[in-house]
Amino acid sequence: MQKDSTELMEKNQKFKFNLKIDRDKSKDTGLAMILILLLLYIWKDNFVFICLAIIFIIAVLVIPGSLKPLAYIWFGLAHILGTIMSKILLSIVFFLVVLPIAILRRLKGKDSLRLKQWKKSMESVFITRNHQYTSSDIQKPY
Repeated sequence: MQKDSTELMEKNQKFKFNLKIDRDKSKDTGLAMILILLLLYIWKDNFVFICLAIIFIIAVLVIPGSLKPLAYIWFGLAHILGTIMSKILLSIVFFLVVLPIAILRRLKGKDSLRLKQWKKSMESVFITRNHQYTSSDIQKPY
């Protein structure tokens, strides 16, 4: 029973993120909101965005702690997006770079890992390399 509850707690902690929002992060969030509001003003040409930006400027300068709930949402969203986007970007790199190179190498008949020879005989497929290392090997390892 104890083991099951420990595993459940570990699984739940994977999905939680611990954000400590301090005064600087609240200020950063306020400045980001000001920038977004000013960009919205340029895009939509609506004076309401300027008024909201002025309110955020006053809040950042006078009471930055009031932006703490907004900062928690802002940094939480950034954490979620960072988690998702890293997986998406790594998948794109894999499918656009690594996979085509692997397919080309296989079509050319390259077998760097010697997979075709693996477990076909009692001999090892590993290559023993007797090499006397010199200082140039350390200076230029590749």
